[in-house]
Amino acid sequence: MRRMIFSAVAATCLGLAVSSAQASSVQLNDYAFDPASSVTVGTPSYSGGAGEFVGTLDGNPFSTFCTDLLQVFYFGTTYTDYSVVDGTAAWGAARERLLGQLFTFAVANNFITDADRSAAIQSAVWEILYETTATSPYGFGPAASR
Repeated sequence: MRRMIFSAVAATCLGLAVSSAQASSVQLNDYAFDPASSVTVGTPSYSGGAGEFVGTLDGNPFSTFCTDLLQVFYFGTTYTDYSVVDGTAAWGAARERLLGQLFTFAVANNFITDADRSAAIQSAVWEILYETTATSPYGFGPAASR
């Protein structure tokens, strides 16, 4: 059964740098924790499953999170029009830094252990990428270091 997800993959682990912008073959097979937890996002509007995806990138196993709420893909379908790009090139230095802090925290604390926590990280990714205020209203370290 094909499931439509209103999301997309822009980079492996949200920050893998690749020197060339050649097209990559991407296939997403499922959520890392299935069934995924649901979230609702106001702008852009989205309500549904959220969390880490697993699949293959150029034939190699990988996992990633959604970075584009408006793009559609289907699990089990191979797409050959994705390019893995540097996080700074994709989102700018400030957002790349915040994404790096988020994933550094998540990995260092073994945070992503179930569907709810995976959806929480996905929500944080979207918050970082879609927040429109001039200053960051969030922090990913101890309160004293912000």
